[in-house]
Amino acid sequence: MHVRNLRLYQTMQFVLDLLAVSLAWTCTIQMRVMLNPLTTQHVAWTYASIWAPSLMMILILWIIMAWRLKFYRVEGRIRLWNSFVNALEGALLASCNIVIVTFFSRQLGAGVSRSFFMIFAPLAFLSLGLARCVSVLAAMVAGMFHGPWVALSRSMSTFAPEVFLAIVDRMNRNMAPVMTVLMPAALLSIIPVLLLSYHEQPLTFYLNAAAFALFIVALLVTVLVEVPIVEEIVTWNVSKLPSNWQQLRDRWTRFHIIRVIAGLASFVLLVVGAIFNKSM
Repeated sequence: MHVRNLRLYQTMQFVLDLLAVSLAWTCTIQMRVMLNPLTTQHVAWTYASIWAPSLMMILILWIIMAWRLKFYRVEGRIRLWNSFVNALEGALLASCNIVIVTFFSRQLGAGVSRSFFMIFAPLAFLSLGLARCVSVLAAMVAGMFHGPWVALSRSMSTFAPEVFLAIVDRMNRNMAPVMTVLMPAALLSIIPVLLLSYHEQPLTFYLNAAAFALFIVALLVTVLVEVPIVEEIVTWNVSKLPSNWQQLRDRWTRFHIIRVIAGLASFVLLVVGAIFNKSM
């Protein structure tokens, strides 16, 4: 995927990574408490501020080290392998921060510290990988909605019938295979964020739940209204247009506006949810 606005992508990824590290820290505490029956040193959630490394210090170190190491440098094109490697590097960076914070925290016992690190490292990798999936997929879907609308779709009513049919046919051929995979993938990528933030970050959960609902709206508009209209349009011939072809064209345009607004609003809520989690 080619990134046109590098600064926007870097900012969004930075915020989502802070959310991912916070979620990994929270899940690590929960898992460590669940492992009490299997360990000799028992810990309690209510005393996590005593036995767990400080989340604030971890995030501060993340910001400093990410800036010094130029962690968010993007060359302009994002590939799946690069995202995987970047998530692995982020997990190593977050784990190093855990080691540093633990070293300077005298109240942490050696056994608890080792178990916390061993649980946190894989969870950080998963959460950072998820952050990249959410950001990339949400941005791509929003771009697929908004880009064609700004460049072309809003002017559909000004085209001659033969031009209109050619445009719809080409857009359908180019976009349908991509959106068939992209929309479900982006929708499913939000679910783990909802599960991880349900108990510990209510504001993040509600913002992401609203984003999920708007995404459902965009998906339903696409499947129930726009796709059937497009499938009918591609069967038309310039010499034999139906009498209501303009009404169908305008109906598609109206519902496309709803889809664009829902898709963009969903993307904005995902980013805002990450920002509010950072501020908390």
